[in-house]
Amino acid sequence: SIEDMGKSKGRNRGSTKLLLPASRSGEKNFRGNHDEKTTYRLSEDLPLKERQHIERCTLDYASVKCNTNNYNESDFLRQATKILEDEHFLVIHNCWSPGDIKIMKECYQELHREQTSQRAIGERDASKRSGTRLYNCLCQYGPACNFYDWKPGTHSVKTTLNPNSVTFSNGTFFHDFKKVPIWKQITDSFHFTHIARAEVVTSHVGCRAQDWHIDGVHGLTVIIPLTDVSVQKGPTELDFEHDFCGLWEGSAKIRSCSSSRVRAVMPQGSILMFNANVSHRGGANISRTDRPILVLDCSLESTCLATGGLRDAWAS
Repeated sequence: SIEDMGKSKGRNRGSTKLLLPASRSGEKNFRGNHDEKTTYRLSEDLPLKERQHIERCTLDYASVKCNTNNYNESDFLRQATKILEDEHFLVIHNCWSPGDIKIMKECYQELHREQTSQRAIGERDASKRSGTRLYNCLCQYGPACNFYDWKPGTHSVKTTLNPNSVTFSNGTFFHDFKKVPIWKQITDSFHFTHIARAEVVTSHVGCRAQDWHIDGVHGLTVIIPLTDVSVQKGPTELDFEHDFCGLWEGSAKIRSCSSSRVRAVMPQGSILMFNANVSHRGGANISRTDRPILVLDCSLESTCLATGGLRDAWAS
């Protein structure tokens, strides 16, 4: 029940304490974009076992901002990387404010309206699904994309995703390490510093499920929903029934996990991160509204086939 979720502020699993969304006034909803009732409403259509699996792989970034029980960003980062190493996926609530989501959504909508909007490479497996490429590296260069670097008109998304890097009008570059966003702290901790693409993939009303696929051998896929993602909207579904590579390069194949499949329902303002070698797909959208999600492909710098400062193009 909602009350039970509210009481479960912490849960022990081995040596890792997993924080569920806080229920006390002042500890939740610090940026106004998430509360536990929304999460419960989105997940109530899931079977109990699947819902419990998502809960134990969920953290609330509000606990850092509110300094709950002296819980700081270093604690959060250790906990997040531990969950990803053990479970190969992680959901983080309260990463983005409503204003952040509005900026990213408006940029996507403007690009999507353009007749020249880039479609996603490899998205022909599902009807009524489109991709709007915001950033593209040469290692992702293909027949459907005729640009690399940030697409014109996407500067607001770039600075929202990575606010620690700002270029002023006079060309001065400013970098504030204190403001490195939590998603980037996590990807950097695994040395996945290369961003191959940033793309809004939209499952339009009536879109069928994607084919199962992987995003890479070693890496993290980061998904930022630009709308609440319910079961009806076709959330990202992760399949742990088949072998996959561990996150660390050279690690052994993973041959068993605690759950066969998980559908990552979550409210906007959250982030889903998962092992890029885990088979996954976007589900069928049987709701009455589109489901746009911003997808980042994060991998080792050595896996990039391109040269010439594209990493700087992301950061600056």
